[in-house]
Amino acid sequence: MSAKFLTPLFSLYNKDRLEEIREACAMPYDAQNELLFEMLSDAASTEWGKRYRFSRIHSYDDFRQRLPLQQYEDILPYVQRMMAGEGNLLWPGTCKYFVPAGEKNLASHLLPITRDALMDNFYEGIYDSMAMYLKDKGEDSKLFDSFSLWIGASKRDQVYRNLSNILIKEAPFPQSLFIRPQSPVNKSNAHSELEVLLEESQKGQVSNIQGRPHRYFDFLKYAEQKTGKSGIKNILPQVEVFFHRGKPTRAYLQQAPIQDIDYHASFCTAEGFFGMQEKLGEDAMLLHMDAGIFYEFIPVDAELKAENVVPLEEVQLEQAYRMIISTRAGLWRYLSEGPSIVFVSNRPYKFYIQ
Repeated sequence: MSAKFLTPLFSLYNKDRLEEIREACAMPYDAQNELLFEMLSDAASTEWGKRYRFSRIHSYDDFRQRLPLQQYEDILPYVQRMMAGEGNLLWPGTCKYFVPAGEKNLASHLLPITRDALMDNFYEGIYDSMAMYLKDKGEDSKLFDSFSLWIGASKRDQVYRNLSNILIKEAPFPQSLFIRPQSPVNKSNAHSELEVLLEESQKGQVSNIQGRPHRYFDFLKYAEQKTGKSGIKNILPQVEVFFHRGKPTRAYLQQAPIQDIDYHASFCTAEGFFGMQEKLGEDAMLLHMDAGIFYEFIPVDAELKAENVVPLEEVQLEQAYRMIISTRAGLWRYLSEGPSIVFVSNRPYKFYIQ
């Protein structure tokens, strides 16, 4: 696919979303408060919403006093019931996707991925990361002139428990038209997965690659061996940027991890899409403020007690925090199993991963 008018068209359309992000960054507490009460309203008729009387929560103080802090063991009975097909438990409707949480990567330690979480958080985050890149890159970019190659997706069984697989399978139109492969790779080992990805990359021009760096380097090494060419630009001449979706630490961002092409990082795990670089080369990321996640924080050295939790407006710069998140996947005041973060700015809120 080559459509040279699409990148300028996207950039024009993108202005409205960038303005929404700017407003959310300028008024972060309003943005977060509005999001919280939208979520409470949406989930009021669920079992969880009825149990904690979401309909009677009228302020953040009500919210923090009424809802307990949660860890995985607390929500496990609900997750098991959701996996058995029950609906309207933590979030409206039924949930068909469950992915490993945190670093444990255990089949017994799965988090729900609801349709609303996909649309309002994960895809919004992917879209916003591209919007940020285009804003910074300007007219030099040809991001939407060709395809996006998503590296790291693999189909190992019939149950989709890989976030990349889910994102490919459920990609909304027209975004799905630009993704390669268009369905999860149905192979049994890493070598054959790389073979399929290389074949997909040769079917049309590729402008960007998305995934995790270690898989990118696996792909690059494999492609160099198979093609006899050296360097990503000699293999895929149109590629201009690698979008890192994962947990890029500050040290990683500072070392210019990807050569020959631009590198744009975002903080994305099974729990949610949390932030992205606003500008190329930054060693901090912009908190994803208005897209499906309500944030609270607790200092890393504090005991997990309600009195130690602080809202966004009370975080201190250069203090390490763990995130406590409420999401459209039905996680309510859930202690993130992800890494701790440190804020370096509050206008706008920017952070790095330790």
